[in-house]
Amino acid sequence: MIALDTKVLLRYLVQDDPAQSAAANRLFEQELTPERPGFVAITAILELDWVLRGQYLFSAQNVADALKQLVAADNLVCESSEAVREALDYEHGDLADNILHVTARANGCLRTLNLR
Repeated sequence: MIALDTKVLLRYLVQDDPAQSAAANRLFEQELTPERPGFVAITAILELDWVLRGQYLFSAQNVADALKQLVAADNLVCESSEAVREALDYEHGDLADNILHVTARANGCLRTLNLR
């Protein structure tokens, strides 16, 4: 298994750089398999959310749809995939806050303290 940097995921999803997107496509379509999956760390998912919304101006729904596809891909293993799936279904807050809330609850916390 190999870990995938955010830039690899970004190029595969956005297809905005011909050379790098082609390399990412080859990786996803020819090299990564269920038997030899790529690893996606939670930090890469959070970075991807931030870049897609901030730099590429994707809507929250478009980002959620893209991330749901990544988490569901059979040629990827995503860290904390269940927490990410649950956090993506929340209709409020940003992804980082939602993942914090979900993982806190899964670890026995009754609530998440936030200063707003």
